Amino acid sequence: MPAGCVAVHSRAMLPPAMAEQEPSPPPEHSSLEIAGSWIQALTDGSKEVVALLDQDGGVQYLSVSGSVHHMVGYDALDIMSMTPAQLLHPLDVRRVFDAFGAVAAHPGGRITIDYRVRHSGGHYVRLESTAVNRLRDPHVSAIVVHTRELPSPEVVAPPPSSAVPPAELDDEETFLTAIEEAIERATATDYRFSVLAVELERGYGAMLEAYGEEVTAGVLRVLGRRLDQLLRPGDRLAQIDEGRFAILLDGVGDRMLAERIAARVQRTVGKKFNAKGQDVLSTSLVGIATSERRYEQAVDVLRDAVIALVKARGESGHDGRAV
Repeated sequence: MPAGCVAVHSRAMLPPAMAEQEPSPPPEHSSLEIAGSWIQALTDGSKEVVALLDQDGGVQYLSVSGSVHHMVGYDALDIMSMTPAQLLHPLDVRRVFDAFGAVAAHPGGRITIDYRVRHSGGHYVRLESTAVNRLRDPHVSAIVVHTRELPSPEVVAPPPSSAVPPAELDDEETFLTAIEEAIERATATDYRFSVLAVELERGYGAMLEAYGEEVTAGVLRVLGRRLDQLLRPGDRLAQIDEGRFAILLDGVGDRMLAERIAARVQRTVGKKFNAKGQDVLSTSLVGIATSERRYEQAVDVLRDAVIALVKARGESGHDGRAV
């Protein structure tokens, strides 16, 4: 041993009682806790929010980065204490529940869905979530959900006179009022009506990422104009969401007739679009709700049309229409 060095046995440094104790085993953690710790480390500073859900949709973990507050104005603990109905737009609740149920029922299943959430400031923000069923993965044992905020489309300057003028569209509130009036007439008389929900198969989010905001806004302006030109006297047209339109068909309550009109809509609007010198090819999808079902609330009619639209998108080998 070199001069000036002293060897000390480590047990001699401990009190007698501690020297006799066996080292404590490390605390056990569930797979969810371990997965949550890894996710928190990997997403710290990220603009995405990551959640781990159980099979019933219960939140087992929610990333606590500043992204949550930035997106919706709430802290993670606030969100975990709220119900989906308090956060989701009324027209999106059932669609989100159906999407989650489909993923939860299929191990390894994956789905991406966009929807609206009420911000703490009272307005709605548009989010996109991708859910992956990892319940059978022993290291995760959860449904992993990645959520990001979709960019709000910028206000595009009015087009020059040579460009396609915007269609005259109802806002969602005005459109729902028109449906309420149709329900009242159908309840009191033999009047009938239908609502079509229409969007391009390319999808708003996909077009936004592929072509940018200006081209996407131009395509939707052309789509709105084409739909407007198909309207009959008494029909109403509204843009109910980014990339999604709705038509109130006056006096059309028969399902087969509504489907024939929907097919005509598809033939007319589902073709090439040109915006800002960019060609965009896309067919269209249509969801149908008719007054053959007795409705009491306008929001239920529009909800069913949107659900049928989602069904049309999800079915393979379909004709792009669903009721």
